[in-house]
Amino acid sequence: MKKKLIVATLIMSMVVALNGCSKKVAAPSVLTDAAKLVTLGDYKGLTLEVADVTEEDVEEYINTNLLSPNASYEQIKDGKVKDGDTVNINYSGKVDGEAFEGGTDDSEAGTNLEIGSNSFIEGFEKELIGVKVGDTVDLNLTFPKDYGKEELNGKDVVFTVTVNYICGDQITPELTDDLVASKTENKTVADYKKYVTDTLTTKNTTDAETTLWNQAVSNAKISEYPQADIDKTLESMLNYYTSMSSYYGMELADLLAYYGTSEETFNDDMLETAQNMVGEKLIALAIANKEGIELTDDVYNSKVEEYVTTYGYEDVAALKEAISEDEIKQQIYTELGKQVVIDNAVTK
Repeated sequence: MKKKLIVATLIMSMVVALNGCSKKVAAPSVLTDAAKLVTLGDYKGLTLEVADVTEEDVEEYINTNLLSPNASYEQIKDGKVKDGDTVNINYSGKVDGEAFEGGTDDSEAGTNLEIGSNSFIEGFEKELIGVKVGDTVDLNLTFPKDYGKEELNGKDVVFTVTVNYICGDQITPELTDDLVASKTENKTVADYKKYVTDTLTTKNTTDAETTLWNQAVSNAKISEYPQADIDKTLESMLNYYTSMSSYYGMELADLLAYYGTSEETFNDDMLETAQNMVGEKLIALAIANKEGIELTDDVYNSKVEEYVTTYGYEDVAALKEAISEDEIKQQIYTELGKQVVIDNAVTK
C-alpha cells in the first residue's frame, strides 16, 4: 500500500492502581473465553528500555514546534516570480462568479507558496511565474474532475492573486521568555524546557512500553479469532472511514483513490488491522485471567469516570448508553492485563 490509510488505534495503555478492600465485581466470562484461544508466551521479565532525553532532543523539539513555526522571511518586494521561489500571496477564487469555501485568503499574513510544489491545482503556480511583485493577476483555471468536492469537480475557476513579496532568507526568532510566554502556556524559557523534557520523557516511556507490549504479543499464539469480534471491529472501522469521506464531501472510493489504494487492498488492510486489534485484546484478557485479576468497585467506578472525561461524554449515563457494561469491563481488564507486562518488566 503506497500510502498507509489504515491507522489502527490499538488497546489503550494506562496505569491502574489496585488498592483497598472494596467489593469485587464478578469477572466476565470473556476472560476465560480468551484464555481458551490464547497460548501465552513470556510476558514477565521482558526488557523495558526507555531512551534518555538528550539536550539535542530538547533543541530539536523546540526548533520544530516553536522556533520554525514562528520564523519569518526576508521580504523581497521587487523582481519577478521565478520557478522555485517561495512567494507570499493573497488570493480569491470564484466559480460562476461566486466565492467558494476554502478558496480565499485575504488575511494580513497571506499564504506562502513554493512555486513548483504543486500545492495548488494545475496551472496555478505556473501562471504566477513572471508576475511582478505587487501585481494582481487573474488565473483562469479548471478544477480536476476528481478534485474531491462535488461542487468543484471539473469546474472552471478564476483565481485573483496578489503577489505580496518573494520570500528571502528565513529569520528564526530567538528563544526568549517573551516568545515562550506569547506562544506557549509557559512563562519562561526554563519552564518551557522543563515542559519539553517532561513531554519527551513521557513519549519515550510510552514508546518503550509499546515495544514491550509488542514483544509480549509476539510471544503469544492465538488459535482462533472470534468472528463476531472481527465483524464488529470491521464495522466500526468502516463507519469511521465512511464518516471521514462524508466529512470531506467525498465518496469512500474517492477517499481511497486519494490515498492511492484500491478497495481490495483497503479491505485486506482492514481485516489485518481488525485481527491485530482483536488479537491484542485477547492476549491482554488472557493475561488478566492467568494472573487472577479481580476488578473492584472502586477501580471500576474510577475508570468509568476517567473514560467520561477522556472521551468527552456528558456523564456516566451517556457513556453507558454508548458503550455496554460488558465492553467497559473488557476495556478495563484489557488495560489491567497490559499493565501486568509493564509492572513485571526489567528496566534498563
